[in-house]
Amino acid sequence: MTTKSQSHASDLAYVGVCVALSAGLVASRSAFGYPAFHTLAELFPVIIASATFMVVWNSRRYVDNGALVILGITYFFAASVDVLHALAYKGVGLIPGSTSDHATQLWLVARYIQTSAMVVAPLVATRRLKPQGVFVGYAVVTVVGVASVLWLDVFPTAFVEGSGLTPFKLVSEYVMSSLMVLGMGLLWRARRHFDRRVFWSLILSFGFTAVAEMMFTLYTDPFGPANFAGHIIRIVAFVLVYRAIIETALTRPYAMLFTELAQTAEALAESETRFRATFEQASVGIAHVSLYGEWTLVNRRMAEITGYSDVELMKLRPGQVTHPDDVEAEQAGNERLLAGHAESVSVEKRFIRRDGKIVWVRSNRSLVRDADAVPLYFADAVEDVSARRQAEARLRHSRDLNEALAAIDRAINSTFDIDEITRRVVAEGGAAIGAESASVVMREGDSWIARHTWHFPADIIGHKFTRTDVPHAALAADLGQPVTIVDAYNDPRVNHEVMRKFGIRSVITIPLTFRGVDIGTLYFNYHSSTHEFDDDEIDFVVKLSSALTLAIQNARMYAIERDTVDTLQRPLLSLKTDIPGIELASAYYSATELTRMGGDFYDVFSLDDGRIAFVIGDVSGKGMEAAAITAVAKSTLRAFAYEWAEPDKVMTAANRALSKQLDESKFITAIYGLLDPRSGCMVFSCAGHPAPIICSEISCATDTIVRNPPLTVFPELEFETYETTLRPGERMVLFSDGLIDTRRGSDLLGEAGVRGILDDLGDVPPRIAVRVLLEAAQSHAGGQAPDDIAIMAFRYLGLDT
Repeated sequence: MTTKSQSHASDLAYVGVCVALSAGLVASRSAFGYPAFHTLAELFPVIIASATFMVVWNSRRYVDNGALVILGITYFFAASVDVLHALAYKGVGLIPGSTSDHATQLWLVARYIQTSAMVVAPLVATRRLKPQGVFVGYAVVTVVGVASVLWLDVFPTAFVEGSGLTPFKLVSEYVMSSLMVLGMGLLWRARRHFDRRVFWSLILSFGFTAVAEMMFTLYTDPFGPANFAGHIIRIVAFVLVYRAIIETALTRPYAMLFTELAQTAEALAESETRFRATFEQASVGIAHVSLYGEWTLVNRRMAEITGYSDVELMKLRPGQVTHPDDVEAEQAGNERLLAGHAESVSVEKRFIRRDGKIVWVRSNRSLVRDADAVPLYFADAVEDVSARRQAEARLRHSRDLNEALAAIDRAINSTFDIDEITRRVVAEGGAAIGAESASVVMREGDSWIARHTWHFPADIIGHKFTRTDVPHAALAADLGQPVTIVDAYNDPRVNHEVMRKFGIRSVITIPLTFRGVDIGTLYFNYHSSTHEFDDDEIDFVVKLSSALTLAIQNARMYAIERDTVDTLQRPLLSLKTDIPGIELASAYYSATELTRMGGDFYDVFSLDDGRIAFVIGDVSGKGMEAAAITAVAKSTLRAFAYEWAEPDKVMTAANRALSKQLDESKFITAIYGLLDPRSGCMVFSCAGHPAPIICSEISCATDTIVRNPPLTVFPELEFETYETTLRPGERMVLFSDGLIDTRRGSDLLGEAGVRGILDDLGDVPPRIAVRVLLEAAQSHAGGQAPDDIAIMAFRYLGLDT
């Protein structure tokens, strides 16, 4: 039979008991008279009340519901007074001198005691009371109430023979009925602190008791029908008390005695169910670890993270699935927790899964302690962070590759040496991509010639590979894109024999293509194990191959232009140094690395009359364009020098001629002069050029000279000259403005700086002076002067006449 069916059967049984008792009492009234009925009707509640008291009193150490303590003790004292009420009842007369009023007064005393319990009990349902105190308190109340009726005769009159109940009795019954209804309301509010069966039995008992009290307000004769009905209803009320307390205590003691404990146990069970559901369905791994390093509890997600079943995992220790390199850090965290230095410890570590793979997790561990702060176990919340770690690693890898690419690009664009370019690409590119070796082969017809290698296991420089040897290179060239070979020992696109010969397990092959023409191939190789190439690596090698191809082509173009410039440079910058009467030296620096010639020029040559002509000049602009104008300017000045010789005439004629040939935006600064080696007489004309510095054995100085505007600025200008005389041993240094305009930040080298350098040098040969000045300019500019520099120096020796 189910529990629900048993409950219905029990309810029917109690209904039957109530009907049987009522019938028996009716029969006793008919057979023995009303006093006998009344006595039996009073004794039945007394028996139940006494039994209730015994159950509650003997289990007082365990009862955690104060309401049951109040009801059990007060019902006993009310029952005690009910016994006196029954003995004093009219027709019984077992108490000498008692009257119907005494019986009614004792009834009110008992009901006041019972009613107080019905109101107070729900209010203390959640409290654990001291039964001895409640017993003593109600004992005093009971003794005072009985004494006021039987001995002191101070209790108000409740019944008058012939007229019935007094107003005091009626008001008291109404007040008590109202209080009982109030008690029902209070009991309803406190219902969650009672077992369901106990609660409904008590609240119905309260209700029937209140109805019975109302019945006792209607009789005028103690033997009347209202009194009779009230007692029958009161018996039903006490049957419900029996069911609520006595039967429940005998059949379900925990429900009656330990209501709070039972409810707590139910709540704990429900909480445990919720915890278990949450524990098992959590999106993170959760585990309890003993202080001895053993798993005591793991959830489903923890098993999934480690790749073991929960049963298998419980047989292992956390240290057995933690990467050996991470065990020490985890142990240090445990020691911090045990020492109380931290409430929780968060670390990222590696688990070794059942299949041998590594998984990164973030472990948040805390120490669980009992109420006395004694450590019990560690609680772990473990989150799989492999995806985040992989994303971060990819991001770092991508950033590192981009930084490496930028560095390689800067390096290979800082030189035009093809060997240096390819060396840097294979070495720095291989290191960046994590390769173990690299090589570059250049295309020659249908073959590839190895030109450069990095960490390659064999010396293959100069070795020729055919299409059969490197079919993957041919494939990359045909496709015009990288070819990745993960398993070089088995991939059908490669020559397995060649791959095994060099121990290449994986390789990425990148074609070097310029304007659709295959010029070579770049390889990055992996030897110790196979390698999966990701998108960032492929993107890196594609960009690297483009940079390498462009750098190679630029270097080849540079070599071609360099040859061209060298051819042009020889006549423009060559000087005849074996000129009688002077010791001559020159130096030249071009700001444009592609060409070693720019817009600066110088020239020294002898005229027919024995004088020495010298020229130094600077064409606006740099590079090849300036070099072309330089050739025109130099040849023009030399041509007019052979015709007129004198500086003012040569510069005037050259200015007009160049103005007609050059764009108006171009101009030329220059000094053209003549030195008589016999007398030391020197005359020159300056067209916007820096003045020369003349050095004696003691010091160097710059004369104040006539400075005409640059050539081509004023086509019709008549140039003026400056004349001075050199003594044997004196030196003259001429230079373009690139020397004095060299700067470090805002600090110009300037004419004063040049004079200072020459003063410090003292009487040194011209070749040393020009070399030191050029090195000083480059150093002052931080290694790269911004403009072309031309320097010419000569020492006047004189001629014997």
